[in-house]
Amino acid sequence: MIRAFIRDKFSDYDFFIIDPEVSNTRAIHVYQKAGFRVQGEFCPSFNPIPHLMMRLAVVDLVNERD
Repeated sequence: MIRAFIRDKFSDYDFFIIDPEVSNTRAIHVYQKAGFRVQGEFCPSFNPIPHLMMRLAVVDLVNERD
């Protein structure tokens, strides 16, 4: 559903970046299934809890069909 939504509404974008907390393993799993890849780990200035930076290249979605 995430992939179809991005492909339908944001096909002109280059990429998406999301930043779930490292402890949110369910969200990370779902994002990875959608095609997001871990780029690194960081602690935001507003929150001392580590987060992952995850990136998805939209071109990878536009060139495929589910």
